[in-house]
Amino acid sequence: MILGLKPAFGEPIQEILASPAADDLLESGVDGAALRKGAEDLGSLGAEFIIEIDSDPRHRFDLLNLVEREDRALLLRRSVARRNMPESVGMETESDVQAQRDFMYGELDLGSLTIFSGSFINYGYWDQLDPGHEISVEERTASQAELYRQVVSRLEPQAGQRLLELGSGIGVGAALVARQFGTSVSGLDRSPAQLARAAEVNAKALKELPLSYHEGSVTEIPWDEGTFDGLYSVEMLQHVDDLAAVAREAHRVLKPGGNFAVATFFSPDGADTSQVADLIETVASGVDVIRPVGEFAADLTAAGFGEITVTSIGTHVWRQFDQWVGQTEHRDSWGRNWLRCFESGWVDYFIVTARR
Repeated sequence: MILGLKPAFGEPIQEILASPAADDLLESGVDGAALRKGAEDLGSLGAEFIIEIDSDPRHRFDLLNLVEREDRALLLRRSVARRNMPESVGMETESDVQAQRDFMYGELDLGSLTIFSGSFINYGYWDQLDPGHEISVEERTASQAELYRQVVSRLEPQAGQRLLELGSGIGVGAALVARQFGTSVSGLDRSPAQLARAAEVNAKALKELPLSYHEGSVTEIPWDEGTFDGLYSVEMLQHVDDLAAVAREAHRVLKPGGNFAVATFFSPDGADTSQVADLIETVASGVDVIRPVGEFAADLTAAGFGEITVTSIGTHVWRQFDQWVGQTEHRDSWGRNWLRCFESGWVDYFIVTARR
């Protein structure tokens, strides 16, 4: 039985809590259709809510995904925003957080949400856009493909070389790299569901290109020393709790002289990130980890890498991604707060490179 509703962020909005939609939702028990209807009505009022299924404070769910996945009304992403819980249960174990990540990329199928497109799952690399420009789905997909090109071009790959992608997801990025750079690409991902999607979506490419997908952990890469000429990752490292282990493993599987390039969001060195968790749900829950970019550069140095570069590309990411989100049904969601974090100097998007 549903015990109550709480706003996902901010102070209670009394008018919304008192609305008929909230009453209907509270009285609906666990009936999927009624839950969806109540969530949609509340969403039309601009609200995001946490729903309490029972008295266990770990069982709080974000209504946003209730609306997103109508076919999985009760398979809701666990959104355990720490500030909405008693302090004694607000800290999750590493396994709890990893389970949330696995659910997002597994049953939830994050790539199916409208903030992404083309089976990519990244925020994109964009040229400057006019504020009034209506972004097409084709332009959104192109931005995500371009982020791959920006990262992989920094490896300076040669035709026939062997590359490894960490966190290859649905695999369209790895297929793009194999096709456009003329390299052999192995994609590594921990999610069996994503690997199954990759095999289906890229069935033709798997027959035509030197391309393969493999299950495994980025902190225990399942290849021998000196296997790859280059290694890259696109918007994945924010989900890894031990980046030092990633750095060591990347160094191990690269050949001497091999190149390393990754893109994701970090905090600028010295930034005060204390407010980020109050604005970004996935940071509050621990699904995304925001670290100083210099800390990761130090991990690479400690692992034996040299020629490390750190390049901010935030001006090619945040405003344009926010403009896209503003066109979707997520226009009133917490996802719009990424731009605020960037403009406040708390978060930025970086490409980090190194040489073995």
